[in-house]
Amino acid sequence: DALQDLSDRNLLPYVSVFEARNDALATHAASSAATVAAYAPHQESPFLRSPSKPLTRRDEIEAESVLDAQNVQVSYAQMMTRLGLDSLQGKPLQDCLRSSLAELEGFCLKRSYQLGGLCRKMMHNTMKYVSYKQAASEVRQEAATWCLLRHLFFEEPVLREAAGGGGDAMDLGDGGATTSTATDFVTEAVLQDEETRDAANVVSWLEFLAGLDLDEGHQGGLPKVGAGDGVWTETRAQCSIGGGEGLAELDPDAPSRQGRPIRAEDAKDSERVLRVVWRLLRSGRLRDACNICRECGQPWRAASLSAGGGVGLIAVGEAAASRAFDPANHEREFEASADELGLEPGTRRFLWKLSCLGVSESSAPSPSTAGAVGGAGGAAPNVSYEAATYGALCGNTRKVLPACTSWEDVLWAHARALLESRVDEAVLAGLSRASGHAAQLWRDGRPAGTPRTMEEVFGALSAADSGGQERDQMQRQLQALLVLRDYDGLLACLRDWILHPSDHEVGEFSFAEPPAPPTAMRFAAHLVLFLRFLGIVGSDSPSSDDASNEFGERQDLVNKVLQVYVIHLMDTEQHDLIPVYAAHLRDTSLDLTYMIFLDEMMKYSLVEQQKAYALACKYLGGSGPRLV
Repeated sequence: DALQDLSDRNLLPYVSVFEARNDALATHAASSAATVAAYAPHQESPFLRSPSKPLTRRDEIEAESVLDAQNVQVSYAQMMTRLGLDSLQGKPLQDCLRSSLAELEGFCLKRSYQLGGLCRKMMHNTMKYVSYKQAASEVRQEAATWCLLRHLFFEEPVLREAAGGGGDAMDLGDGGATTSTATDFVTEAVLQDEETRDAANVVSWLEFLAGLDLDEGHQGGLPKVGAGDGVWTETRAQCSIGGGEGLAELDPDAPSRQGRPIRAEDAKDSERVLRVVWRLLRSGRLRDACNICRECGQPWRAASLSAGGGVGLIAVGEAAASRAFDPANHEREFEASADELGLEPGTRRFLWKLSCLGVSESSAPSPSTAGAVGGAGGAAPNVSYEAATYGALCGNTRKVLPACTSWEDVLWAHARALLESRVDEAVLAGLSRASGHAAQLWRDGRPAGTPRTMEEVFGALSAADSGGQERDQMQRQLQALLVLRDYDGLLACLRDWILHPSDHEVGEFSFAEPPAPPTAMRFAAHLVLFLRFLGIVGSDSPSSDDASNEFGERQDLVNKVLQVYVIHLMDTEQHDLIPVYAAHLRDTSLDLTYMIFLDEMMKYSLVEQQKAYALACKYLGGSGPRLV
């Protein structure tokens, strides 16, 4: 009765317990709706199998079932129904939306893992291999878009508890650690400025995705390294013999100081360690990278990477959350606070960045990396992972890009440089003696060409992807528009992607054949619903009233995208799902759509007609009896 009394369908669907067509589908969809927490970093996915454990027939059947469009559509509708039920039970709307986005993201990730496992088994069948690989890539990109929405609107890039709001140190909890003034400046710089916060959210999103790829063994996984791989044993033996053109000393700075390389065998081992460090840094796991360096016999490199107290790399997302529980970070904060008694806060940060810049510029490419892929689609003759690692720490993108192998890597390199640059400017502006020697050295020597806005980041990204093969993928276009908050451009992109040209203008739906595949219709319908829930397409102008908003340009486009998906559900006989989405149509479109739907239902049995009537009454509230 409470559900029937509600009259506003524009916010959330009218829902009761969703009636799946059979218990098997309901059980399958419930088990498939995994949240992102199931794919947390450092946790191996249960859906991937090692080569020694090939997929069983049961695994193959389950993986093939994810290609069944009707099963997927049922699962999506059930997730939207849970969103409505949670909101009607009094849960905060923001929490409901965040949970629903995480559920969609987890469901897509599970499907991509299943398809990836099946794809590896089908390498002997070229057609199936290509089909499964393409499907896995598309689902993965969809998961990335849901993940981006979650990070942009619901996640904190850094911990608010670490923000001091001034120059005083503050307690971090039971550990008794204090934050330095420089740390407070860094945290406040991220939280207070909207553009800096967006850059931090983008970096957090990209590092989260890279961590998932790392855990699931994408791109071949990490190279194998062992204890002592970072020790220059061959160079030490040559040094003990003496003579020749080898190194005379073995300290870390000896190669650059003496202008002589280490032995080729040691260089290969060090480059393999640095490749692991680079991949971990790209995933936001700086602490793991430092642990690898220590275990491999390079504690000096770990110290150079993990400077703390507002000095080191800005930790965002999961890395920022984990720092509060890292005893080593507490010790570094104590040291930073003590150092600031005699130094200007920020001095150590700029000195550390200048050191990283010097290392990135002086690192020579390793011959073992000849032919490595660089940029979003180009090839670099030589890649120095040491230069890329330290270049990422100081924002020297010129040294980072040769190590990038994908669109996401290039975007991360520029977004990370933008984040570090904006925080540096905030620290310089907030310090009382910002004209100090170290700050002035950084002003004069910092890398040139660093993007200053996200628009410049995507401009540089377009220049790097000269072929346009990755940039032109629809999901990446939508992701770029979401990051830029260009919602008009995003809706225009959806219009060109989903709607028939006859439906591009404001007006009634023409019911023409849409050019998009069913998967695109489903994704677009759910995307515009979330944009509406978030208030992005709630109105076309602040002064317009609710009645005129229904026929505004944005609302008209949302209405047509939903109508396209509802018509698709009719064509595929997914009758139980139609009222879930028809509930969001405006009244005029709802009347026309249900008139067509009920006319089609006359071809089915009386039982099916009664079921359609019952679902219409549940989901459409008072509109159900009127329509029938």
